[in-house]
Amino acid sequence: MLAINDRLKTSDIFWFSLFHEIKHVLQKRIKLTIVTDDNVSLAESLIQRLELEADGFARDILIPREKYLEYIQEGIFTEQSIKQFAEKVDIDPGIVLGRLQKDKYVPYSYFNNLKIRYEIQLNFSSTAC
Repeated sequence: MLAINDRLKTSDIFWFSLFHEIKHVLQKRIKLTIVTDDNVSLAESLIQRLELEADGFARDILIPREKYLEYIQEGIFTEQSIKQFAEKVDIDPGIVLGRLQKDKYVPYSYFNNLKIRYEIQLNFSSTAC
């Protein structure tokens, strides 16, 4: 089972979270049970490594690393340049914006009109199988 929350409900967070969790499935991550204090630092280190690996997977699958590095080297982060880069890498501009915000190239208060906000609707129909 794969579960993600609807935190902020924006496209960048949704898709990053989805691919992050998919990577955990691909890692065949299992629940760790810590028996002694001796294993705490080892388990924390492993969990941290798995989290970093999942973050990297999500980042790079959404926006190819090499193309992103080329884009940020240009250093021009306007609404228009974000849209152009998004079109070049065939991804939603809101996802590009979210990455730029996370990486501190663009303030979180800029260009948020580029992000798609998802509406979560629950359907508890009695006709569902």
